[in-house]
Amino acid sequence: VRCRGCGLVFLSPRPEPDVIEKDFDWFRHSPLQTGERRRTENPVRRWLRKMRGKGILRRVPRNEVVRGRINEFIASGRFLDVGCGTGEVVDHMASHGFESHGLDISDDAIAIARERGTTTITKGTIHEAPWPDGHFDAILMMSVLEHEHHPFAALRKARDLLRPGGCLFVKVPHYGCWNRVVMRDKWSGYFFPQHLYYYTPKTIAGLFERAGLEVVRNGFMDHVPVSDVLWATARRPS
Repeated sequence: VRCRGCGLVFLSPRPEPDVIEKDFDWFRHSPLQTGERRRTENPVRRWLRKMRGKGILRRVPRNEVVRGRINEFIASGRFLDVGCGTGEVVDHMASHGFESHGLDISDDAIAIARERGTTTITKGTIHEAPWPDGHFDAILMMSVLEHEHHPFAALRKARDLLRPGGCLFVKVPHYGCWNRVVMRDKWSGYFFPQHLYYYTPKTIAGLFERAGLEVVRNGFMDHVPVSDVLWATARRPS
């Protein structure tokens, strides 16, 4: 359904959080969505993937993409990855000078991270984050906010955890993309019942502002919606 006031799209009814955690653990189910995403991805992404497979184009590793976005605004300091999974981004940011922490609800993912030697991952949601207000310079919510039962409260908590001037980096499926219009109900961004909310640049900016965050990046290419993915960045005002 779509909110007549702000335009935010969401799944209704939604499973309870404990049902999602128990029966639809993202770590166990994500390979299924990855296969579906490949099957229904837009032609531009499919062509780019084909060129990378042939060695014509170089694929930039995901960790480097994330760090590049963060380093545009935050050079060093305390970093939190919300929904960190097995902790690859946590480790990568730590290796580049950040005091790096992770949060995740998946026991399986956390166990793998700890087997690999990552010790700074805490089990829980952002609502239960054990750190004091103003603790972090940068917070990442990558492929998280679409799963969040209470996105406004999550963004408000992220704002509280950031120091004044600190930045929040969000990546979600782009509900406003042209590929969704073409693929209709077969769009890869739909993943039921795990994906609860669907965002556009306008609705994510509206949530940022309501949560007391200042939008600092809502890129041109997000407003020319050729990508199934939406990145947005916000800052806690000084």
